[in-house]
Amino acid sequence: MTIIDDLRRALGDAAILTGSHIGPRHRSDASETGTAAPLALIRPRTTDEVATALRLCHAA
Repeated sequence: MTIIDDLRRALGDAAILTGSHIGPRHRSDASETGTAAPLALIRPRTTDEVATALRLCHAA
């Protein structure tokens, strides 16, 4: 089981984007150090889902 699997199970498939499903605007930040694709983009719908995602990521 990976963290992505855990997040999908907890939040549902629609809340997790990976690979080519992550658009270019999510591949950089204000640091201007280049671009890199994130492992996943998490789109929680509620504060409970935010808390769940943080708990799972912290435990990973």
